[in-house]
Amino acid sequence: MENLRDAIFECKFSALLARCANIDDTEQIGGDLVTLSIDEQDIRPYYCLCYLIENVTDNEIKASLHDAASLALTLGLPFVNGAYHLAYHHKMKAIELMPNSIEYKKAAILTFHNSVDVKVDPLVERQLALDILKIDPTDSVGLEFSQEKPR
Repeated sequence: MENLRDAIFECKFSALLARCANIDDTEQIGGDLVTLSIDEQDIRPYYCLCYLIENVTDNEIKASLHDAASLALTLGLPFVNGAYHLAYHHKMKAIELMPNSIEYKKAAILTFHNSVDVKVDPLVERQLALDILKIDPTDSVGLEFSQEKPR
């Protein structure tokens, strides 16, 4: 990770782009960038994720990078004004790119349900839960959030 850290902090992102050729490598890089964001409390790993998002074409890889960007913001940079709003945007973009991913939908619900920074529309939250239940009718998050709540 030291070489990765050096590349990130010197803003040499293009070398990482070639390593994002498959989903396994991309998830590893995304995880490493999230860890760097948390450990260093620095915005450059997030910026690198944005660079990678803009330069990959595969939807599954792009969704994984959006997910990592969301995590880098909520876990590594929650003190930055607007971080949760950007994180929500990234999570919803991951869902848009991979609509059958239960994990992205569950993460969106659980991360942003009680957020004071992002007011998630209850109808959007409920629809995500219903989408989860279409794929897995026994999912606990889907079951809990699919019920209509009084307004």
